Amino acid sequence: MSLLLRKKCQELLDNVGLDSYHVQINASNKHLEIAGECGQVLVTIEGIRLSKMAPGEAEIELALELFDAFLARHTPTFRKFIQD
Repeated sequence: MSLLLRKKCQELLDNVGLDSYHVQINASNKHLEIAGECGQVLVTIEGIRLSKMAPGEAEIELALELFDAFLARHTPTFRKFIQD
C-alpha cells in the first residue's frame, strides 16, 4: 500500500477525531477501508476503488478528495457508532 496515501488520509482522520483509525487498501478488491488499531475494518468505502495497491500521485490526489468528502458526510455517524 502507498504510505503516502496512508499518511495523507491519516491527517484527514486526525482532523475529525478519528486518530485511532487508519486507512488501508483491501488487497482483493482495491477499495479503501478505514480500520482500527488491530486491523478490524470499520468501513469499506465502495466509492473509492484504486487501480493497484501502490497508486500513483494523480490517483492518490483524487482518492484524497473523495475521502475528504466521505468524511465530511459520515463523520458524525462514525462518532456516534464509536461512542456506543
